[in-house]
Amino acid sequence: MRWTILTVAIVPLLAFGDPPPTPLEALAAVPLPAARGNESIKGSVVSALGPVAGATVVAVRTDGPDLITRLRDPCPGPRTPAVELRCAASKRVLAEAARKRTGAASIAARATARADGTFTLEGLAPGGHALYAFGSGLVGLVTNVHPGGTLVEVEATTGIMLGGDVFREGKRTGAATVTAFHEAAPIFVSAVSAHDGSLRIGPLPEGTWFVVAEQAGALPDATCVSEHWASISGVSLSLDDPRRIEGTVRAGGKPAAGVRVMLPYVTEDEPFAISVTDVRGRFVFEGLEPGQYAVTAVTGTRSAVGKADVWKERSATVDLALGNASFVRGWVVGLDGAAIARAQVRAESAPMVRTDEDGSFRLGPFRPGTHEVEAVAPGWRSGHTKVVVRAGRNGAVKLALAPEVTVSGRVSAGGKPIANARIARDGADDRGGDTLAETNADGVFELHAPSPCAIPLKVEHPDHLTWRGSVTAPSPPLDVRLEPGLTLSGTVVDETGRGVRARIRLFDPAGPEWPALRRVETDMRGRFTLRGLPASPVRIAAVARAREWDDVGRVRRYLARSASVIIDLHREVPRELSLMVGTASAISGRLRTLPPGGEATVTLTALPFDWLADHDDEDADHYLFERDGAHGGGHLGPDGRFEFRGLPSGRYAIDVAVSDPSGSRNRREVTVDSGSLVDIGEIQPADRR
Repeated sequence: MRWTILTVAIVPLLAFGDPPPTPLEALAAVPLPAARGNESIKGSVVSALGPVAGATVVAVRTDGPDLITRLRDPCPGPRTPAVELRCAASKRVLAEAARKRTGAASIAARATARADGTFTLEGLAPGGHALYAFGSGLVGLVTNVHPGGTLVEVEATTGIMLGGDVFREGKRTGAATVTAFHEAAPIFVSAVSAHDGSLRIGPLPEGTWFVVAEQAGALPDATCVSEHWASISGVSLSLDDPRRIEGTVRAGGKPAAGVRVMLPYVTEDEPFAISVTDVRGRFVFEGLEPGQYAVTAVTGTRSAVGKADVWKERSATVDLALGNASFVRGWVVGLDGAAIARAQVRAESAPMVRTDEDGSFRLGPFRPGTHEVEAVAPGWRSGHTKVVVRAGRNGAVKLALAPEVTVSGRVSAGGKPIANARIARDGADDRGGDTLAETNADGVFELHAPSPCAIPLKVEHPDHLTWRGSVTAPSPPLDVRLEPGLTLSGTVVDETGRGVRARIRLFDPAGPEWPALRRVETDMRGRFTLRGLPASPVRIAAVARAREWDDVGRVRRYLARSASVIIDLHREVPRELSLMVGTASAISGRLRTLPPGGEATVTLTALPFDWLADHDDEDADHYLFERDGAHGGGHLGPDGRFEFRGLPSGRYAIDVAVSDPSGSRNRREVTVDSGSLVDIGEIQPADRR
């Protein structure tokens, strides 16, 4: 199996002169309110280098009912927080609040860290707070803090950079206002996109940030970015011109006034907007997002249905002629005939509906013709059927759903239930994206399969050995008993012996290089602990990151430093493990020629392979990567140049090919030493066509 090494690396921030100011420094100038109580919060600000003297610490209230993260959206259906971004209206709510600066967490107190990094925030009232800290180019955030509690340690790091691009109608656009706010401690941090649409906001504390973009005459866009370690995130915001749908409703060839016209998305189950025709039978919908809409007019027993496509066009006209309404009536039941309530029933050209308590539904109106109707419900396999609808007549249908196959079980260790154990398909991504279920406080789990089948499962818990087995669904409840594993502690240090933050990955050196057996992160002093380890050889890899800034406060580059070691835990468990991360290397080159219309891909493979970094940590500002399953390659610059950074010393193969991936490759092998930059010069791509 061949894998591609795609890494970005960083060097320590403090080694390159004065860092740029952080956006949080604006909090230092906000006037403080009068003291609201007699409570206080005490703590310290620390970094990997020790106490951060002179850091500014700001306490903000996070339990207010009017925070932007608690604003309700006006979307159809149950009212939910606008930050769930269920519809276009959610984005408009957030954009208006960000523009008016309403809904931010209010500042309650401010203090300056002493020489030993300690601080005291006074005059606080009881309640939930969050602490922002900034100074010396470092930022930190601690949430869920209450006055009068234990000492609070605020970890100050180089933080993250919210970076990306802003588009309007698919093209990069400048002068867009972009505002970010934290999910748990919302303060507003804004920037304006550059002329090429690029965006940078930061450094900011790690965590989950909501990002909202606005530009005059465009619909706003919003997204959520969650970064807890990566040095930079890729944010893509798309602004679109508002769409317009208009038309006329006629009955017997004459304009029909007072007719209700509904405009849902084709896949929504409730009207997105409603308009009533005027005396000339006209209706208008404005401020719409690009998309395909079903336009439905209903009055009494008469109806009309049309479609409007405004993906590319800014407006569309739909003229509707009322006729006898045609609906599909039916029931959704189980194989035993029992009614299934609240099932979703949908068709391409009609708004989705839900079944009543007796399983009945009325779907439509429809145009005459053959329509496919689908029913879905939690715990049941979806059902499909085709029904013929004739003008002025209703169709009838019954959909019988088969239950999903259920696999249940209990996870325990030493006779005690294990909560929060992860049940996943064996061989799945170890980051949790393919988690099938998690155990509850009683160690019980339940998962569903779409059909009877054999499922390879693994059960993971940080303190125990991974259980693996195969189950054929349906099956009797599983009794999974986990065994305690070994524990290994250590420190990741740089060349000076100073502890550094790093990601730790644990692999089986004799097994597949992906996925990792364990993933942990060091604390700011470089300390880590791995639990639940097998008594067998393991490979432990560490990757540390930092930033290098240029003279005007821009990130110049991201460099990674890495280390790897194989330990036989069957023979001996080290009392303490020390991993020294060395200086990263880089390989660059240039394609000699590129056929017109050809798409070249450059891939890098370690010989032998040594996985030391995640696929999703590339720095898109310096190079982009093309994905191919677990493989990756460098997209070429306009001059055909490519570069791979953040590599440990070793031997690598560079493959270059064009177009069809089934053909041959042109390969060049090279050896790199620690901290070196190797330019392989020009290389001719192999034409795979």
